[in-house]
Amino acid sequence: MSSKIPNGKSPTLQDIAAVTGVSPSTISRVLNNSENVKQGIRDKVIQAAGELGYQKVQKQNTEAPENNVIGLIIPDIMNPFFPALIKGIQNTAHFQDYNIILCDSENDTSVAEAQLRQLMISHIRGLIYIPSSEDSGLGEKLVKLPIPVVFLDRKINSDIINYVGSENSEGAYNATRYLLSLGHRDILYLAGEGVLSTEKERYAGFKRAMDEENINIDEDYILSCGYSYEIAFKKVNSWLDKSRKVTAIFASDDLMAYGVLKALKQKKLRCPEDISVMGYDDLPFSDLLSLTTVSQPAYQMGQNAVLLLLDLINKRKAAPQEIILPNSMIIRNTCGKY
Repeated sequence: MSSKIPNGKSPTLQDIAAVTGVSPSTISRVLNNSENVKQGIRDKVIQAAGELGYQKVQKQNTEAPENNVIGLIIPDIMNPFFPALIKGIQNTAHFQDYNIILCDSENDTSVAEAQLRQLMISHIRGLIYIPSSEDSGLGEKLVKLPIPVVFLDRKINSDIINYVGSENSEGAYNATRYLLSLGHRDILYLAGEGVLSTEKERYAGFKRAMDEENINIDEDYILSCGYSYEIAFKKVNSWLDKSRKVTAIFASDDLMAYGVLKALKQKKLRCPEDISVMGYDDLPFSDLLSLTTVSQPAYQMGQNAVLLLLDLINKRKAAPQEIILPNSMIIRNTCGKY
């Protein structure tokens, strides 16, 4: 995509059209949240408009304005995966004339419930919610709210929710198949928080790939590290002292993979010559560390969460709805042949 328009000139629909190849009339429909525009075109236009710095001209309205506000509750604002999600949500909401109220529940259900009460007092028109590992039934309560709710990235066990996520199981399956294709059979798996849907799906993908090769998964080759860099470093460091055979380590998120790389360095083990390492998420630092990983479309997930929520608010769609976006393998330098 092109950068912002130079010399302080305000970008126009024609500028967006030049970048995207989409007609100005279609661009106008996207920016006005109209129906009958394909999702791929909608995403392309919104992304280009954000990068060009386009701002809609506000029409004067003598009627009382609607409270175009969306609530967003996330479990941990320090989680490095969430900023791209938030950016996608914020940019997309902005182009649809909506504001965002962001709340960080700090993985505490009582805090999230208090934040929800304040959001409802603020008359939000819809809510985007990322469950925490300590959800404690809050997700089930949200389904009963009088406003639309979209679960993002993580979901609860319910068939009546609206959900936007990515192909966690398929992503982990493809990552494991890649390691197997390199000749690895003794693979240590680092699990995140087992109660979360993301971890359940990723482990299912890992297991499916191993089962296809008739490889038994020894319980000693599964370490629960809670998506934590520090825990992964300590547990892998200790596990390596036991002299078990391992040729590859698959961490179900990049933070844990960073901990693995630190442990290997401390043990003076080479990556990938001695042990290969696979991550998951493709966080910003993963490129700098040349980590082979599975990339999630975080920004696009945020975009789609807002667009789905607006469809529900404006009754263009009826619940339940589900949008699952594909992941992709990013092959760098931490995996080698065995």
